[in-house]
Amino acid sequence: MTAATERQEATLELSRAQRWVLHHVLLDRIELEAAAPAATGPLPPAARRAFEKLDDGCTRFTRRERRRLRDEVCRYAAATATPERDRPIAERVGEKLRRSLPAPATDAGADRTRVAGRD
Repeated sequence: MTAATERQEATLELSRAQRWVLHHVLLDRIELEAAAPAATGPLPPAARRAFEKLDDGCTRFTRRERRRLRDEVCRYAAATATPERDRPIAERVGEKLRRSLPAPATDAGADRTRVAGRD
């Protein structure tokens, strides 16, 4: 995928509960990273930018940001420590994010060609 394709934005239609869970997932990850940087990898820059947008009330994200959000929210939905009340909401957000992205084969090809350490 080209850099221009990666920057294409789309608005996610999220309910208040979905925005809250997505915000919680990202904030929790940022706080975990700050408390134990050696125990967790850094939050990708695109996910951090997406968190800042979400924190400002925006739900319009680039393709790269949506991929990172999808990764984080799907990880949260699958975690055993996730509260049962959050799991179905996180799964719905993950599904919305998956539908907003190109087919997996195209997505995987873009990740393989990405320069290591860049986001």
